Amino acid sequence: MQITKSAVEQFKKMLKDDGGKDSGIRIFISGGGCCGTTFGLDVSEKGEKGDKTITENGVKIFVSPDADEKLSEATIDHSGSSIEGFKIRGLSSSCCG
Repeated sequence: MQITKSAVEQFKKMLKDDGGKDSGIRIFISGGGCCGTTFGLDVSEKGEKGDKTITENGVKIFVSPDADEKLSEATIDHSGSSIEGFKIRGLSSSCCG
């Protein structure tokens, strides 16, 4: 998984807004369906059991095992000024049918 500089900067803003100086960002699968997977982002103090912990430009990132598997070849990017600006590139998706 690659994380762009702009995504890391947005993670830093999220952490600053939350006020937790020792917190990190947790990436997890929040839903799924026939044609894809939905990922979630949240501020977390220490992640969940089994999460992979990485540090990117001073930001702790906790990745759930199932998200880590799906994102192994992907790039997380961000554009804009809100959390909705996150994009995942290089994620293979397939639809049922």
